[in-house]
Amino acid sequence: MKIQGHIGQCFVSHSKNMRKEYRSYVGYMDASKQERIYQREENDRFTAFLKLKERSAPGRQGLDGLLMAPVQRLPRISLLLKQYKKEVDQEDSATSELDEAIEQVHKITLEVDEFTAVQNS
Repeated sequence: MKIQGHIGQCFVSHSKNMRKEYRSYVGYMDASKQERIYQREENDRFTAFLKLKERSAPGRQGLDGLLMAPVQRLPRISLLLKQYKKEVDQEDSATSELDEAIEQVHKITLEVDEFTAVQNS
């Protein structure tokens, strides 16, 4: 099996775990956001620490942005797999595994988007 088969197979075999971990991560995002808001209002040391870190790393994301990065990564993974599939020989049997990987990542992305929308409403 060529490397592209391994890539698709990797995503397919780990999609169940990815789905579980993303559900958990997104499930705690609202509570995490509320805690960050509370800490910024009540904890001067926390606020000073965040400001210091943001100033010392110009152009880098703050804490909120970093915590959103895993959720924003899902569509990028899907796009990367689709682009990679275009480069793979269409006669190769690995394309079906890539198709399945693309579908699994897409389903996880939709679930995360739906859950996030419910939390934000």
